[in-house]
Amino acid sequence: MLKRPFSIVLGVTLGILLPLSLTIAVADSVSTCGATVGLRGGKNPIIESALCVSTESGATDSVAADGPAPASEEPVCRRSDGSVLPCWQGNYSWNYYQQLYCTLDTLQADTHIWNTHRDKNGDTNGALYLCRAETTPDYLGIHVWMEHAPDTPSREGYDRETLEQTALASIELHPPTAGVGAYIYPEHAEYGLIWIVGAPLWLWVDTTDDRQWGTHTSVIELEGTTLTTTATASHTTYTTGDDSEPTICHNPGTPRPWNPNSPLNQQSPTCEHTYLTTSELGNTESHYTVTATVTWTIQWHTNNGQSGATTLDLTSTNNPHIHISELRIVTYNNPQPHPT
Repeated sequence: MLKRPFSIVLGVTLGILLPLSLTIAVADSVSTCGATVGLRGGKNPIIESALCVSTESGATDSVAADGPAPASEEPVCRRSDGSVLPCWQGNYSWNYYQQLYCTLDTLQADTHIWNTHRDKNGDTNGALYLCRAETTPDYLGIHVWMEHAPDTPSREGYDRETLEQTALASIELHPPTAGVGAYIYPEHAEYGLIWIVGAPLWLWVDTTDDRQWGTHTSVIELEGTTLTTTATASHTTYTTGDDSEPTICHNPGTPRPWNPNSPLNQQSPTCEHTYLTTSELGNTESHYTVTATVTWTIQWHTNNGQSGATTLDLTSTNNPHIHISELRIVTYNNPQPHPT
């Protein structure tokens, strides 16, 4: 890796030595959307909240592994002693682990309280709930933070799965466009994007399309039920094609426009990856492919007390291919490309 600014002629080994006369190649934007959706941790969050069961199952403390009962079947909720009680009181649903009725207390995405509820990767987790006993008035409720935000039971109108799928569709997020700080050498465009082994490659998501990053809220009406959905981009995972561990960045990254006076060893202030192995030198078809996956945290709630949380992964589809080359340093009184 280069260690300091320099005033020498630089070349890239592609089978020949190239001058540093570069242009920028920008990955095409992607407007199509495809996603894989899964519940947080692969578990059914209802188990963590109300322990509701189908009336057909006869179970007393769990739900079926394949998900919640259909909305047409009345769920059953129980106290810790096994006695049955209503799953809902107004907009409050029974939470088995708290032994209280609870309702989501919505917080703005930028509220400082989130800063004390982040996992090791910096992602927010859980949610704040207002809870009360069966006979306690609303105004005497207490606030409870639940690390794993539970989904509420289904209730008349819309079942939880329908609401969650509708929430995901309403937010209209886009898959990311992976940006990389690599360039095309005009004299050797047949190699495509080129970067240097041992130098930090800047990575970013195209935030000129605001649906690729940020926080977004959707409010829709469903036959008298108001569904509010908030999606927050938590991190981007880059696979770089060189069998290294994925690069995870908790920000959209910083675009790097080409500047011939900027040293190649300049580190990104936000997100980067350093290749330690080259492509096959002289082979125009030898590349590494960079793929970006943005993970979104999705929280939704209705005006009748139903709420839930999940995550959504959106992966880039038009991915940049990069030829990784060696850097040779030579000096000339009259700089010329250095032959191999």
